[in-house]
Amino acid sequence: MSGNIETTRKKIKICVIGAGAAGLCAIRHLSNDLISFEPAVFEQSEVIGGTWVYSEKTQADLGHPIHSSMYKNLRTNLPLQLMNFPDFQRMDQTEPSCGTHEQIQKKSFKEKLFNEGPVNGNHRRRCKTFKQGLDAAVQRCLINSNHRRRYEAFKRRLDPAFNMKIINVEPILKEEDWRKTEWKVTIKNLKTDLVEENNFDAVLICNGHYSEPKIPKISGIETFSGDVMHSHDYRCPEKYTGKTVIILGAGPSGIDIGIEITGYATHVYLSHNGPRFSSALPQNMTEITRVKFVNGNEFHLTDATTVVADDLLYCTGYNFSFPFLDETCHIKVDNDHVNTLFNHLINIKHPKMAFVGIPFKVIPFPMFHIQVQYFLKLLRGQVTLPSLEVMIEDSKVKTNKAHALEALQWEYNDYLADAAGIDKLPKFYKIGYSEWSVKRTENLLRYKYSKIEIIDDQTVKISI
Repeated sequence: MSGNIETTRKKIKICVIGAGAAGLCAIRHLSNDLISFEPAVFEQSEVIGGTWVYSEKTQADLGHPIHSSMYKNLRTNLPLQLMNFPDFQRMDQTEPSCGTHEQIQKKSFKEKLFNEGPVNGNHRRRCKTFKQGLDAAVQRCLINSNHRRRYEAFKRRLDPAFNMKIINVEPILKEEDWRKTEWKVTIKNLKTDLVEENNFDAVLICNGHYSEPKIPKISGIETFSGDVMHSHDYRCPEKYTGKTVIILGAGPSGIDIGIEITGYATHVYLSHNGPRFSSALPQNMTEITRVKFVNGNEFHLTDATTVVADDLLYCTGYNFSFPFLDETCHIKVDNDHVNTLFNHLINIKHPKMAFVGIPFKVIPFPMFHIQVQYFLKLLRGQVTLPSLEVMIEDSKVKTNKAHALEALQWEYNDYLADAAGIDKLPKFYKIGYSEWSVKRTENLLRYKYSKIEIIDDQTVKISI
């Protein structure tokens, strides 16, 4: 299977599924080469931003599950200066380092998504809205390519089609040659219920993985009469006023939401099997072991102790979910591992399909920036894949930690950048991430009030 995707004069029709951070990153890079690509972007909701869009709604909208897991008072646990896309101006050093979902929407998606840049030597202007940025990107492509085609035709190719749900994606094989594979994509308009089919040369899946809650089975939970909810549906802490609450899970969401709830609840129990935190916690928060079984309002723990609670909040993470993929795509999720992906990105069986953002415990937006460029280079025939056997071997690790890169993210990003012949991420990302992680470990209650300053490519300063 090794080799390049053959290049022709024909435009590559590419289907982008989702207009969250990953999808918008794809749009950004596709806008730079409308000579090679003819993109179509489909978004299930009515707005861009994906999981970063806050909505007080839970459960369903237009009869379909709410995608976003954003809660009202969320502040990022990474500095905005590190979360920013690397090809945009960085966040102002005077701004708070840990931002809100509003700041992410404004700074990363709207003002900076389509940074206009110098057009034929003209002055640099900052885009104020998504539409302005979209117009600027299209106009830039028209000028730089010297092709004076209809402006609106280009604009339509990049403007996401909203309220469009992907129902099915399946490969159309031709001559048993993966390079010639096309894709039949079935799309439903959620406003009109009309269903249509379109064919594409490639598919870029950017649907995120923070929308389908992972809820562990707990023996006897049906006997509990209190409120049971997953953090996906959590919005505000006031509902826990005067309550005793068990938070199940102590990942980033469990810690952040648990600390927020302590301002209203009588007591919060943080249930997990990890090592105890070295940082101070609120006085009304206690770490406990995992829940073994429930009997009424009594929670029996794995260390043989018992606590009594009014409410239970699952902060147990999310499942990878691709319900729209036909079985002929050969993508399966097993134990939190997306099988048959090369480099956590390329569908081994059908390499003209890619999944942006599968790895977690990473700085996401810069990784999207690298992944998208790698895939587009592959489609242009500028990246050569290894043999099928090598790619299968690469994907064999099947543990629930396989996509949790953490310290491996830097080697991963550099590998993709080298293979694609693109710029690597500046070193301050790795340095800043490492130093910020230390601050977080030392002081879970106060680290978000720290400020990070990027001095140069290899120098980062963090102050309280």
